[in-house]
Amino acid sequence: MKTRKKEKIINILIIELAVFIMGKLFYGSFLGGIILTPLSIFLYKERQKQIRAKKRMALETQFKDMLGSVKNFV
Repeated sequence: MKTRKKEKIINILIIELAVFIMGKLFYGSFLGGIILTPLSIFLYKERQKQIRAKKRMALETQFKDMLGSVKNFV
């Protein structure tokens, strides 16, 4: 279950924007966002875990539905 390149780029941009906004809020400048950049690596990894879990749940649901259909067909 790999994520597409487009999804990765969008996630990175969203996370970086959030980190820069947090830097502006907490440090009063966007320079704080640069200081918080290592935080974005952690946030990106967590976001990837969430995306994989969501996709896995969708696949499990589809598989269960397929088994139910086969069971009703037989």
